[in-house]
Amino acid sequence: MHPWAALVTVAGTPNALLERLQRDVLAALDAPDVRQRAEQAGFEITPSTPQALRERISADLALYGRWSPKGASRGCSRPRARR
Repeated sequence: MHPWAALVTVAGTPNALLERLQRDVLAALDAPDVRQRAEQAGFEITPSTPQALRERISADLALYGRWSPKGASRGCSRPRARR
């Protein structure tokens, strides 16, 4: 398993906003100080596209969902509040 992180938003977000977020996040991740701090913390910055992220999530759900009784059938969901 290779852990990863991503920035996501709600379904139906306008394409113009998605494009701006993508552009702004890529610019921030490309800043030398951000890249240096991330690497010092053990992160490898590997930007991709929204389509590549959708494919990664689908592939991970197909691969790892079988270990979760709800994972493969429900996909991603909001964590439940602690009581």
